[in-house]
Amino acid sequence: YLYSNIELQGLLTHQKFDGSVQIDDPNGQLDFNGKVDMSGEIPHFNFSALLANVQLDRLKLMPSLKDGVLSLSVETNFEGDNVDDLVGEIKLSEGLLFTPEASVDLDSLTIRASRINEGKRLVLKSNFAEGELVGYYNFAHFNKTMENYLGCFLPSFIQPYEKGQIARKNDFRFDFRLREVNKLMAVLLPGVVVSDEGRIQGRFN
Repeated sequence: YLYSNIELQGLLTHQKFDGSVQIDDPNGQLDFNGKVDMSGEIPHFNFSALLANVQLDRLKLMPSLKDGVLSLSVETNFEGDNVDDLVGEIKLSEGLLFTPEASVDLDSLTIRASRINEGKRLVLKSNFAEGELVGYYNFAHFNKTMENYLGCFLPSFIQPYEKGQIARKNDFRFDFRLREVNKLMAVLLPGVVVSDEGRIQGRFN
């Protein structure tokens, strides 16, 4: 997708940007203000952004969400080059996710990630769920870890990885409490009905 009506103001030097970006595209608006530092070994992000009337399917962000529209405010201060190495905080607020069939308010969603003696700690707080995940997690390689795990029990269907090819370590515990989940499911997975409240707790190793 080719975005239009982009205005950029700020200082760009040595893989660092400090300034603002405004996008007034027919399929969505963005107002970004802050800093992005890609000069070091670990990228650092500290910015706020306002998204308004973002047409998720037309921008090819979520093609399956037909006529889906998203508006929200974002505040971030974190470092890391992928979700597995994230350290810091991301906060979403004043949000609305709309489809012709349903809509859901995203009043507050906060994700905090930190390093601890046990590996890493990921804390989620929102109006739909809250809880934590603690240990060593590698979401980017989680599917390979599951394939290897299932391959040990179903070798005729799934070939386990040989030594030296094992996916990165996933060893974590989790505990999440869910509430008002059906409002979110009605938008993302219409037709799927789950209990509005519940608890998911366990360990993966």
